[in-house]
Amino acid sequence: MIDTDQLVDLAFDAYQDGRVGEAEQLCRQVLCRQPEDALVLHLLGVIAERTGRTALGIDLLRKVIELEPGSVEVLSDLGQLLTQARSPWEAISLFGASGAARTRLFRRAKQPR
Repeated sequence: MIDTDQLVDLAFDAYQDGRVGEAEQLCRQVLCRQPEDALVLHLLGVIAERTGRTALGIDLLRKVIELEPGSVEVLSDLGQLLTQARSPWEAISLFGASGAARTRLFRRAKQPR
């Protein structure tokens, strides 16, 4: 039996190689084992958007935000999906949150240790 980390690696490899359907199936296998895996939920949200299922992508990325509220990349991806879904005010809010999160990360990285 393939362990969960290997499934995640296979899912990302499949996605990067353009085998989106295979990547989605692998993500779903991981989520059967670890239903709150933010990394896999994020990839599945991106796959949903790429395959024309914007509403599903939005739902999945919102779940990732609940799990990892400060994720700059997820906030940005969700903002883009909301823009596509014609929810510009919510998208603007998320882009602002994404910028604020980036600023916090930058400040933290600059602090002497």
